[in-house]
Amino acid sequence: MTLAAAKELTLTFQAVALGKLMAFDDQCRRLAELVRHGVIEKADAVDILHEVDLANDLSATYEPLTQRILASAFSKDSASDTAEAA
Repeated sequence: MTLAAAKELTLTFQAVALGKLMAFDDQCRRLAELVRHGVIEKADAVDILHEVDLANDLSATYEPLTQRILASAFSKDSASDTAEAA
């Protein structure tokens, strides 16, 4: 395999991995919004997102980032709860 071919294959791998990561981010935000509206429980949302993360091997490569994505999506939930309580 040439260096150019190896580079192209690596780019393909990275693009698919990035697509999965972006989809994970979208789903974290979507489920966090559903939690804010009382459609689903936060624990159920976090559990399924953790399962999705593991099933797609996201943490194997992006663990600090997947944790930040999850925390960011649900931190808005916490801020909203605090504002409503005040």
